[in-house]
Amino acid sequence: MTTQVFLSGADDTLWPAVSQTLIEPGPGRDQWAQARALVSVEGTLVDAPDMHGFRINDFSEDSALVTVAARWPDGTVAALPVQLSRMTGDWKVVLPTQDEAPDLTALSDQHLSEFTPFSPDSEETEP
Repeated sequence: MTTQVFLSGADDTLWPAVSQTLIEPGPGRDQWAQARALVSVEGTLVDAPDMHGFRINDFSEDSALVTVAARWPDGTVAALPVQLSRMTGDWKVVLPTQDEAPDLTALSDQHLSEFTPFSPDSEETEP
């Protein structure tokens, strides 16, 4: 979850550390770093999505697939699958390449009950 937030909002001074520390090495990380180097991000993130919760879809000693549910400022509720790996020691996100990137899956408010909330406040489903 932390990685998803840092990927979205890391400013120009922080993103290299995010890339090296939180993302598993591979073609997806390389593509993200190349694309991130082309933009400048400063200040604070405005209208960030509200990260509601997570669901563990698959788990082994060295890898996991977790789905993260979020509500965007426009009221859209969606889920994103996140692949995790311990290939280099610590748990890190495995970024897919642009050709392999999954789409967000639209969710209804009723589907949010299927996710473990990140906080007690996340259980509320009001927009």
